Amino acid sequence: MLNLTVRVQERGQVTIPQKIREKWQLQKGDLVAFVETEEGVLIKPAEVVLVQQGVTSEALREELFARALALQNRFDDLTAGEVDSLVNEAIEWARQ
Repeated sequence: MLNLTVRVQERGQVTIPQKIREKWQLQKGDLVAFVETEEGVLIKPAEVVLVQQGVTSEALREELFARALALQNRFDDLTAGEVDSLVNEAIEWARQ
């Protein structure tokens, strides 16, 4: 796990170090999420899922499941059933 320090610039901007951008495959235009935790701020890659009118919840579920399986490489200890459970939780969260 990398632990690097960068300076906050005049307008609150920071540069994500190259090693981290490469590791997480971040490129210009990608979105990142800022998550406040008890320990500080977590910056992580973010994705936007656009839902178009007429898309069924089953189609959305299949898309989310496919994306979660793609992420499974980062979380080798998850089973397909655990991924399915996480997808179901994400769907419930999105419905709220």
